[in-house]
Amino acid sequence: MPETFGGYTVDQLEEAFKRIQNPQDWKAPISATIDQRDFDLMFEAVVHYTATTLEIVQDFGNGKVKVHSIGYRMGPAGP
Repeated sequence: MPETFGGYTVDQLEEAFKRIQNPQDWKAPISATIDQRDFDLMFEAVVHYTATTLEIVQDFGNGKVKVHSIGYRMGPAGP
C-alpha cells in the first residue's frame, strides 16, 4: 500500500506541487491560479513540501481561485 499524507499519495502530492511551485525556485513564495476543485490536493502538497499553508486570496467566481503561500524559505522549515 503506498504511503499517504493528507489522504493523497506522494506521487499525487509531487505532481500537484510541481503545477504550482515557482519554476525557478521551489523554495520561493507560491502564487498561482488553480481550479477550486483542486484546492484540497494543492493545500496538502504545499504543507507536505514547504511546511506552510496555502490560502485562497481571490475567488474569480468561475471555478478558478488565486492561491498564495509564503513558501518553504519563509516558513518554519526554511533557512
